[in-house]
Amino acid sequence: MRQALHWLAVIWLLDALVLWQSSNQPFFRVVMTAQRQQLSGSVAAFFLGVSLICALWSGWLHWHHPAPKA
Repeated sequence: MRQALHWLAVIWLLDALVLWQSSNQPFFRVVMTAQRQQLSGSVAAFFLGVSLICALWSGWLHWHHPAPKA
């Protein structure tokens, strides 16, 4: 499971970078509405967030549940 999370994090990070390079949108931008400012994210930001969650989860598993030594 640890390796799967690691590779998912890598794949989603690469996907986020490809989407960011292929679009002309920043990862995040501030949008003015009638009442307040809102933070708007792109699809690339979503994939970046998912990859960071997977990387953190993988790191947590690595430190708190180390693989048994053979």
